[in-house]
Order: sequence, then structure tokens, then C-alpha cells
Amino acid sequence: MPMINLIHEQRQAQRAAAAKARLLVFGLGFLTGGSFLAFLFLMFLTASKEAECSQMQARLQKMRPVVERIELEEKRLAEMGPKVATLENAQATTAKWQRVMEHLTQNTPPGIWLTNVRSSLTDPKNPVQVSFTGLSGNQDSVGGYILRLQNCPELGDVNLKFTQEKATQFGPTVEFEISGVVLGTQEEEEKSDGEGAEKEGQKA
Repeated sequence: MPMINLIHEQRQAQRAAAAKARLLVFGLGFLTGGSFLAFLFLMFLTASKEAECSQMQARLQKMRPVVERIELEEKRLAEMGPKVATLENAQATTAKWQRVMEHLTQNTPPGIWLTNVRSSLTDPKNPVQVSFTGLSGNQDSVGGYILRLQNCPELGDVNLKFTQEKATQFGPTVEFEISGVVLGTQEEEEKSDGEGAEKEGQKA
């Protein structure tokens, strides 16, 4: 009958079990160490981000007065916008009148005497209406003066309103009135978003 060495098999089984146990313990220790290192790394990142957040908050606190001042100035600028626009429009209109007066000074010929220059604005959406009243020695000089006024870049729709004979201390003269408009003195209409987009599409 063959002899079976059970003790040898038991020892081999014990050694295998011990090896498995050591491997399990090693693996568990490795996982535990890795988890601990990962935890420390996350803690480091968290602390670093908290420090950055603290620094950013400190900077924001220092910059808050500057931001508030900027917001206040922007609010004041928005409130002054309409006033600035009105002032700019007034300056532009004044410049137009200066050029009109310079044109009258340089282009009013001898024999024409202006007695009145009158302007009126009935509708802000339309240009300022202007009329020139004066005296002339004859009808032909009035016609020539109309052509001179029509050559003024700031004037438009220049037409003769009336002429009539008038007796003065210098003798018989022709009284005349010429009407026109000052170009570019009407209020600009605000463009809607739809119109703006349509014009952008046409440009493209």
C-alpha cells in the first residue's frame, strides 16, 4: 500500500496560504498608502486654492473703492451723455451759422443791402428755416444774389419768396425776401436695431 505524505502537502498549502496573505497585506498596504498620499495631495490642492481665493478676495477688497469710483463715473457719464450731445449739436450748428455769415460777407455784391436775416424752427425733424430780406437796385441783381446763396454749402432749398418796388430816401428800390434752410440742423432720428442690421447686411 503506497504511503501518502500528507504533512508535506499541508506544509505546501500553508506556504501558499501564507504567500497569499502576504500578497493581500502588501496590496492592502499599497492601496492604503496610495489613498493616503492622494488624500494629502488633495488636501494640499484644497489649501492652495483656499489661499488663492483668500488672496483674490483681499485684492478685490482693495480694488472695491476703485470699482465703485468707476461705476460712479460711468453713471455720471451716462447722465451727462444727453447734455454733451446737445452741446456738440449746438457747437456744430454755431459753426454752420459762422460759415453762412462768412459766405454772406464774401458774396454779397455792391448794390445789395441786407436789412434782416431771420431763422425759425417749427419742427425739430426738419432743418432750420432761414430768410434773407434786403433791398436791391434792380431785379437782375436779386437773381444773381440768389445764385450766390445757392452756392453756399450750408444752405439748401434757396428760393425767391417775393420782390416788390419800394421807395426810399435814396430813390426807388426793389425789396426782396429769399428763403432757404440750413442743412444738417435737423435732429437725427434714432435707428432701430432692425434698420441697423439691414444696413449691415447690405454692406456685407
